[in-house]
Amino acid sequence: MTTGGGPLGSTEMLSTFTYKLAFSKYQFGTASAAAVIVLVISMILAFFYVRAQKARD
Repeated sequence: MTTGGGPLGSTEMLSTFTYKLAFSKYQFGTASAAAVIVLVISMILAFFYVRAQKARD
């Protein structure tokens, strides 16, 4: 985040990439698709985290 995407965007986070697509390049469709991908990945990680916590208790 502090490098501004690094050399040629090699260190750019998916969330900042989505923001730049939507509000700098006005590619709302691609930005929406990227946001959905972030949501799905977050939901999968949360599912496995909750499952691991329940098994731990």
